[in-house]
Parts: sequence; structure tokens; C-alpha cells
Amino acid sequence: DRTDRREAVGDDQGRSIGHQLFQPGLNKPFGLGVQRARRLVQHQHRRVLEHRPCDRDALLLPARQLDAAFADLGAVNSINWARVAAQAAYYISGYIQAIEMSGAKFGDPVDFVVPTGNFGNVIAGRFAKKLGVPIRNLIVATNENDVLHELIQTGTYRKRGNRAIETTSPSMDITNASNYERELALDIFPDDPKSVRSYMETFEQTGRVALSEFHLADDTLRKHGFDSGTSTHADRLESIRWTHTKRGIFIDPHTADGITVARQRRF
Repeated sequence: DRTDRREAVGDDQGRSIGHQLFQPGLNKPFGLGVQRARRLVQHQHRRVLEHRPCDRDALLLPARQLDAAFADLGAVNSINWARVAAQAAYYISGYIQAIEMSGAKFGDPVDFVVPTGNFGNVIAGRFAKKLGVPIRNLIVATNENDVLHELIQTGTYRKRGNRAIETTSPSMDITNASNYERELALDIFPDDPKSVRSYMETFEQTGRVALSEFHLADDTLRKHGFDSGTSTHADRLESIRWTHTKRGIFIDPHTADGITVARQRRF
């Protein structure tokens, strides 16, 4: 059967996902651009909705709430469990490569630096760790929209107004990390859905919630193996130059955020 797919992602992800999904006669992707996603992709019918940058995941509300024409559409986004599950496999591959390149022994723990704004890639790493991949720390690399950095370091989850800061790593321009709720259910409030709901309702209603309000330590996320760092536009440019000088390759700005934080930690 012909299947329509929705995208609610940044330019770089949307373009690549669209090409992967498109099969003549089977799939008809519609990209719901939310930041600067205005470029048409060959063979795609792209429908663009005007939304604030930090609202891209709000597009994943039931389709008929947005437009009856989208009632039968699927979704491709880090909220989608199938995508998170698929990303977990990257950590298995990444672990094997890290061990082979470093000369360490299989079973030795490794750290992953993960450029992320929506907590999607990093929650996939958390599931990989649950599956047995020897991961010591998952280090979140944010850009100027450093909501997750503040959360991990201080225990306070705080909105930053109605708009994300537009940056040169736009797929991470997010002020409300949709997948963080999964971490709450997995580690912070295990088997306690009422506390998860209360925590998220406090955040939605007030724009701020602290782990201490639930009698948890400010460093709870760090105790569960998370850490974080930030990167600026200048940092990204420097990391792109540094990587090209050292390895002879050009990296994208999102990878540059990760390289910046890795270099800060002297990895």
C-alpha cells in the first residue's frame, strides 16, 4: 500500500530521511519544515507549515488536529520509537570501532559524546547501555540552546522563552527536549508514572522544574551516567578547521558541537 510519511526535523535530517523514504509508487513524503526547511527535495511533495523552531515536535500531535489531509500520515522523528530503537544500534557499532581503534579490550567501558537537542540520540544510547553495551558516560553536547546542559549540571529544567536561538547547528535548536520524558520514566522515576506526570505538568505550566522539588539530588542525571558541555558558533568553526587540519575531512556543524565538547574533555 502507498504510505505517506511526515517529517518534523531540521534541514539536514529532513533531506536525508526524505531520500531514504522515497520509493516511487510506494511512499510520498511530506516534509513539515520548522526552521529553515524551505528547500525542495527532488521527487518529494514538501508541505511547509510555519512553526516556531522549538515547536517542531508539536507537529507530531495527531495529524487530524493539524489538517485532515494528514490523517493517514506516519511520522519520522526522534519521538518515533522505531527511530530511537534503530539509533541504539549505532552505539554497538561505535563501541566496536572505539575498542578496535584504541586497542582496548572488549568489555572495557567507553564514553560517547552526543550532539543532541531533543535527547533522542542520547536516549538511544541509554537504551544501548541497558542492553549491555559497556558505556560509562553519555556526554550531551549542546549548542547555544543549552537547556539540556543546564538540566544535567544543575538539576533544573527551564524553558528559554517562546523561541529557540537560531544557530548554525539548527537541528539542535530546541528548548523542549521531547525524549527527556523517557529518561524520567527509565531512571529518574522508575515504576512511578504519577511522578513523571507531575514533573512534566509542572514544567509545562510554569516553564521550570527542579529535581530537588521531588526530593532528588541536583546531580541525579550525572549519577545515572550523563554529563554535558556546550558549543558556540565560534567553537564550531574552530572544530571544523581543527578536524580538517588533523584528518583532512570536513565535518558538519552538528558533529562540530560534539568535537568541541570532546576536545574540552581532552578526549
